[in-house]
Amino acid sequence: MHNLIKLKNNKGFTIIETLVAVAILMISIAGPLTIAQKGLTAAIYARDQITAAFLAQENMELIRSNIDSLNLANFTTNVVDQNFCSSSNTYGLLNIQTTDGKYGSLDGVPSRFSRLFCFKRMATDDVNYENEFTAVVKVKWSNGTVENEVILENELFKI
Repeated sequence: MHNLIKLKNNKGFTIIETLVAVAILMISIAGPLTIAQKGLTAAIYARDQITAAFLAQENMELIRSNIDSLNLANFTTNVVDQNFCSSSNTYGLLNIQTTDGKYGSLDGVPSRFSRLFCFKRMATDDVNYENEFTAVVKVKWSNGTVENEVILENELFKI
């Protein structure tokens, strides 16, 4: 009998106390992990957005450097807001070159980015803007199921 009394007086955690302690611990860990995951997602999106902006700027600079040799004969003078786009208005997939890691359309590892450039020429019946046009460069990519796009427009004048 003496042993039974001694067992009842032993102090310890019950299963319910242990479950409550584990639940509190899990809740206290889940908050910071959620914040870290959202921060990582935002950093990845920012990296991709900067990359897309640089790819669009690169194409725009190429257009600007070759502005005098551009063939504007594709534009009809009496049509308002006529567009001429590269590759029949389809985005061209950019590859990461295996030799130097740069983006381009040559052979390499396919990237998530694709690029399209267009020229818009504004003309009315009264005025023919023969040497004025808008260059539009679009770069798109996807993060999972979400499609993202960077659009860069620049008014250009052919001299």
